[in-house]
Amino acid sequence: MSSMNFVSHRVVSKHSRVFKVYWSQWDRIKLTNGILYRDCISKTKGEISHLLLPACLQDEVLRILHDDPAAGHFGQHRTMARVSRRFYWVDYKYIVAEWCRTCKICGSRKGHQKHPRGLIQQYLVGAPLERVAINIIGQLPKTEGNK
Repeated sequence: MSSMNFVSHRVVSKHSRVFKVYWSQWDRIKLTNGILYRDCISKTKGEISHLLLPACLQDEVLRILHDDPAAGHFGQHRTMARVSRRFYWVDYKYIVAEWCRTCKICGSRKGHQKHPRGLIQQYLVGAPLERVAINIIGQLPKTEGNK
């Protein structure tokens, strides 16, 4: 039996909620080469380990897995899947959802319009090139191959 079981509730109760969540999962947390991992069992992959990500690195990981041009600004579900395959931290689902919801680039592309446009209607013309239309899109992130 682990010595952790003998620590009184009074000692643990005065700590933060995050501390209590990690404390409740203590038997799943392992230290490997000085790095903390949380073991879990996947239905498809069996036993896997997730890196316990400190708060100071969470924003950087979200920038890499969501904001980076190579990441493609995936939506909430795909970003959540990318995070949950490798990392764990308390409330990561809420934090990922909030990150995607408040992403300015995603919001500008997804068309969350306050004033929806009218229906597109057919416009009859009398000669070729009498009317020409072009779609303009801007403020795309610069990438290495596309500046």
